[in-house]
Order: sequence, then C-alpha cells, then structure tokens
Amino acid sequence: MTEKALDKLQSDITHRVGKAVNFEIAGDALKVVCPKNGAQIIIVVYEPNRPSFNMSYPAFMHDAHSWNDVREISGSNMLEDAVLNIVQIVVRNGAVLPEFPKRRLLRSLAKGINHKI
Repeated sequence: MTEKALDKLQSDITHRVGKAVNFEIAGDALKVVCPKNGAQIIIVVYEPNRPSFNMSYPAFMHDAHSWNDVREISGSNMLEDAVLNIVQIVVRNGAVLPEFPKRRLLRSLAKGINHKI
C-alpha cells in the first residue's frame, strides 16, 4: 500500500512540475531533487489508506535575510495537495518563503543570489 501511494505521488508531482525534478526511491522514502537549485525534499507515507505524508523540505523562517538562513523543515500528516504545493514552491524558489519575507531576502531572490542548497 505504501509503495502504491508513493508511485501515485511521484506521478502527480511529475504532472505538476514536469521534468524539473528527479526522483530517487530509498526504501519507503521518495527523494525529490531539483537539479536547477539543488533543493531536496524527502517524502514518506504517513497513512497509506488516506493517503497522507511526512516530509522534510528547505524553508526560510520569518526572520531570514539570505540563503544562509535556509533551514530544513519537517511536516507530518500532510495531505497530497499540500505536498504538491510545497514541491512546486521549492522547484520555483529553491525553498518555501515565509508569509511576510524580509526585503533583503526578496532582493536576494530577485537577483538570483543563491547557492545550491
């Protein structure tokens, strides 16, 4: 059941972001790698019957000023739509932005000043 949920999720991610990501399956985890920005997302099935997922992904906290402030965040019991949205944001930005990002962070992103995470 877990493998089926990960296969469906992988298919849905591919449908959402196309060839912008590569996949690696390690045991019961799906690793999503964004070659463009180096970001990595790890997804594990939390509840296969529902299905819901645990995941870790790069994100900026509310007080972040630059790429040096990116952190690995974990979420649990997340529904597929939330997982797909986070993957799409990480592919686009390299990390999930805070709700109200600092101007300095936005300038850094606009200039393309980032490094592979």
